[in-house]
Amino acid sequence: MESDCDAEQVDTRLQKRLESFGVKSEVYSECRLESIDGVVLCYCSRKKIEWYVSRDLADIVDTHPVCARLKFQPDGIPLSCPVERVNLCVSCGSTRALSRHRIIPKEFTKLMDVALRSHNTHD
Repeated sequence: MESDCDAEQVDTRLQKRLESFGVKSEVYSECRLESIDGVVLCYCSRKKIEWYVSRDLADIVDTHPVCARLKFQPDGIPLSCPVERVNLCVSCGSTRALSRHRIIPKEFTKLMDVALRSHNTHD
């Protein structure tokens, strides 16, 4: 009987921790940004797609998943193929109760050069 109570307490603590530290919305969107030729340049957030569209720099090509095509030729095409990011835990493969972790602690990134830390989606 004692083990059942302990398990319930652990579940309650885990639930509270997930509510506090778990992500509230999707970590990664499935939005694609394409060049004029239709080459996928990157996978990005819906917010970035809306930024390009609001400034009349891109047109929405598809709505599910959201895809925007640039109206101009970018300076460079990525040398590597962009990889679609998936909302799942890298250790267990779960899609529920995700939390975000940093590879480089925030305290260190504050001390880095601005060029190294600005507009970077990954640590």
